[in-house]
Amino acid sequence: MILEIIVITGSVCTGKSTIANALGEEGYIVYNIFDIAKTLDCVSDYNSKYDAFMVDDTLLKNRIPSFLNELQGLVIIEGHYTNVLPSNLVKICFVLRASLRDLRERLILRGYSNKKIRENLAAETMDVCLSDSINQFSAKKVIEIRDKTIHETIDYILSYLK
Repeated sequence: MILEIIVITGSVCTGKSTIANALGEEGYIVYNIFDIAKTLDCVSDYNSKYDAFMVDDTLLKNRIPSFLNELQGLVIIEGHYTNVLPSNLVKICFVLRASLRDLRERLILRGYSNKKIRENLAAETMDVCLSDSINQFSAKKVIEIRDKTIHETIDYILSYLK
């Protein structure tokens, strides 16, 4: 069976993991790209300057084919580093978006620092995840989802998958 990847990406706090977990409960095979990076030993120590663990994108891009070779069928991969996935294996990429107001509230609830809140709001404003996805997979494979509730987003993606 041929591997087909469905990508779910977006800025921090747009609902990627929530959506992916719900799709997992529907029986789909779901992976988090950061967990894949950890498994493949592509995550460095915590970087206090960026207030985050750093992923070596180049190393991950080189190592991920061996991980993907073990998979088959329809697989959902969610997270931020999806630009390392081979475009020819990606069937569709869903980019989740949130209003800046909602995003700010979610980031505050998660306890993000003011600096991280500003960085993430700037990334959302500049369409970073959307433009990165279009550059990696092509506009034909990218679907932007905005202004939908979690349940509406799940239903939308499920209708596409069925």
